[in-house]
Amino acid sequence: MVAKDDTPLLGVGQINQATHLDIERSNKPELYETIKHYDESNHSNHGMPDSEKNTKSIWKDTNARQKAILIYIAILNFLSYGCTSFASPFLARVVLEKGSTVLFSTIILQISMITMAVFSLVIGKYQSRIGCKRLVVFGQIAFGMTQISFGIIGYIDEPWAVVTVGITLRALSGVFQASYTVAGLTIVCREFPYFISIVFGIFEAAYGAGAFVGPYLGGFLYDWSGNTLVPMAVCGSSILISSTLGFITLKETPNTVKQINGENDHISRILLVPRAILVIGAAVTVAGSFYVNETTVTVYLKAKGFSATGVGQLLFVIGVAYTVIAVITGFIASKKICIRRFMFLSGLVGSCAFPLIFTPGQTNIWIYFGAFGFATSGAFAFIPAFDELMCAVNRDESPTAVDESMSAALSGLWNAAVCFSNFILPLIGSALETTLPYYISFSASVLIGYGSTLMLATLIFLYRYHLRLDISR
Repeated sequence: MVAKDDTPLLGVGQINQATHLDIERSNKPELYETIKHYDESNHSNHGMPDSEKNTKSIWKDTNARQKAILIYIAILNFLSYGCTSFASPFLARVVLEKGSTVLFSTIILQISMITMAVFSLVIGKYQSRIGCKRLVVFGQIAFGMTQISFGIIGYIDEPWAVVTVGITLRALSGVFQASYTVAGLTIVCREFPYFISIVFGIFEAAYGAGAFVGPYLGGFLYDWSGNTLVPMAVCGSSILISSTLGFITLKETPNTVKQINGENDHISRILLVPRAILVIGAAVTVAGSFYVNETTVTVYLKAKGFSATGVGQLLFVIGVAYTVIAVITGFIASKKICIRRFMFLSGLVGSCAFPLIFTPGQTNIWIYFGAFGFATSGAFAFIPAFDELMCAVNRDESPTAVDESMSAALSGLWNAAVCFSNFILPLIGSALETTLPYYISFSASVLIGYGSTLMLATLIFLYRYHLRLDISR
C-alpha cells in the first residue's frame, strides 16, 4: 500500500502510541516500562529541552556517551577507508608479477563495491533483528581479519589462484564493511537527529583523511618490507584494535522495540517517494563523479604536460579541499533548512559546471581553480543530502520522527546507492573519454547520472498518480 503524499512513511510517535495501546490492553506492565524507558531515552530531543533544541550545538547539547560514539565512528571511518585503499599502490604490480593482467587487478580492487552495494540493502532490511552494536563490532572484527588475510596474496604463485583468492577476500571485506557502515549510520541517525549534516561533514573529513593516508602508508610499508603481508597486517590490526572502542561506547536497543519496528518493508516504501529518489540519485552521482575524475584525469593532465607527481598534486588538492570544506559545510548546512537546500542545489550545479574549466587550452592556474571548485561543489551537494533524504521520507517533519527501523532502511539504501555509483559511473566516464574530450566526457557522465535519476523519479511519480486514481475509483 502506498502512503499518501501528506503522510509520513513512519513516525516514531505513531508506532509508540499503537504499541502502548496494545500493551495496556494486554496488561503487561513490565513490557510497558521497558518501552517507556526506551521512549524516554530516545525522545525526539534526545535529552534536549524544547527551548534549547534549536541551538544546534553538537558539543553542548550531547552527553559524554554520544561524544564518545561520534569520535569512535569517525575513527572507524578513517581506518575503514584507509584500509580499503591500502593495497592500491602495490596490488597491480603484484598481480602483473604473478602473470595476470591489470584488468584482474582492477576487478580485485573494485569487487568490494559490488558486494557492499548488495549487502547494504540486506543489512538495512534485517538490521533491527540483529542489532547495531553486533553489526558494527563483529563486522569490524571480520573486516580486519580479511584485511590481514589479504596479505598472503604476495605468496601465491599461480595467476588463477592470485585472482581467486584476491576476489574472494575483497568480496568478503565488502560484506563486512557494509555491515558496520550501515549500522554506524543508523546509530548516527538515532544519536544525532538534529546534527546529521554536521556529523556527515565530520565523517566525510575522516574518509578523506583515510583515503590520503591509506595509499601513502600502504606503499611505504610495501617498499620497506618488500612483501604484501606487513602492510595488510598493519591496517588489519588497527581495525581489530579499534573494535574494542565499539564494545565500550555502543549499546544495544531493547529487543522488544526492534521486533515491533522491524516488521515493515521500509526500503520498498522509500523507493516509491520521488523526492527521495531525486535526493539519493543526485548525491550518489556527485560521489561517483570523484571516482570518474580519479580514473580519467590522468590522460588529460598528461597531455597538458603534467608529470605523475603533478597528477598526484592535483588529486591531493581535490582531496584536501573536500576534506576541509566537508566539515565547514556540515556546520553551515545545519543552521537553517533554506541554507542547507541552497548549498545542496548549488553543489549539484557546480559539479557539472566546474569540470567544463578543464578545456584543452587551459592554464595550470585555472585547472587548479577548477579542481578546487569541483571539490567544493561535491561537499556542498553530498554533505546535506542525507538530512534532505530524511526530510523527504518524513514529509519535512522533524528528522527525529524517523524511527530506528526506517533509519536502518535509509542507511542501507544510501550505502548501496553510493557503492553502486562508485562502481558504474567511472566505467561510463572511462568509456566516454575514449571518444570525447575530457571536460565533455566528465560533465556528460555526471549529467547521465542526473538524467537517469530524474527519469526514475518521474516514472515513480506517474506510477503513484496512477495508483491513487485507481484507489479513488
